[in-house]
Amino acid sequence: MSQLDTRSGGTAMRLLRQLGEMFGPGAEAGLCHEREWASATFSGARHSIDYRLPLAGPDAQMPAALADLPDHEFCLPGDIVADCSVALRPRTSDASGNWWLPVLIEILTVKAD
Repeated sequence: MSQLDTRSGGTAMRLLRQLGEMFGPGAEAGLCHEREWASATFSGARHSIDYRLPLAGPDAQMPAALADLPDHEFCLPGDIVADCSVALRPRTSDASGNWWLPVLIEILTVKAD
């Protein structure tokens, strides 16, 4: 279950839904933070989203969706993804022996209008 810390939530919720579709049913969203952002010419928001992706084992390859994520075309009516980065964290296992790849996804969105 994700914990969402947003002011408006609309764009963040659409990002979470689309990331969930990309990563599949075993992925677990964690904390999601949305902060307003502005430059001299643009306004938007910075999104930080924690995910835990299931792995087949400790040496399993990184999920293909992560490699494509920085160039992924999100469907966000009224917003444009200006930047997307992925930070990998050390692999972990739980008490049941399941392996996970924790990641931090940071996305900058700007208003399209």
